[in-house]
Amino acid sequence: NWLQQKEIAGFPLDQERRWAILFRLANEGVALIRKKIATELHSDKNDKGRLWALAAEAAIPETENKKLWWKRVLQEDPHYEALSIEKARRIMGVFHAEDRLKITEFMEDDFLKKLPKIVEKFPDKFSTSFSKLMYPKHCSEKLDQKVAQFLKKHPDLQVGVLRELRMNQQLHQRTLEARALSRSHEKSQK
Repeated sequence: NWLQQKEIAGFPLDQERRWAILFRLANEGVALIRKKIATELHSDKNDKGRLWALAAEAAIPETENKKLWWKRVLQEDPHYEALSIEKARRIMGVFHAEDRLKITEFMEDDFLKKLPKIVEKFPDKFSTSFSKLMYPKHCSEKLDQKVAQFLKKHPDLQVGVLRELRMNQQLHQRTLEARALSRSHEKSQK
């Protein structure tokens, strides 16, 4: 209903707000959202509109959708044009949904397998962004061990990639430590 109005509670509904609303609806998996995105893009064909549309489409929380965008970011979809770094980074930034981590679990093993080839194939800026934004979000001891092994096996990767991997790994290790402390605390309260 908001998208049918010119303003909401005194705020003009400019193009940026319209896209923000659509993005949020897409992120929530609202029915028929793809049609709404296409309609909005038809009336806002500039570069910003295209970026918002890509982000909204990539944010739709369906495993098949995430698999499709995974291939597109890696330029493995023969039916889709190669993405510019700016577009790829926008998609990578919305790929994982913090409250729906199961949806992107499929790429956990693939991430580390493909990373050396990505570093070879893509510019440093892309590889660094990929390492930062596409790092698997499902936090586990198993992933921590895989990343540690990967880092030992590939010490000569591009510096930015190694930095992002280590930073993400540290965040995950802190999460694992916090979980362990929480479980320990819960047990002591019983």
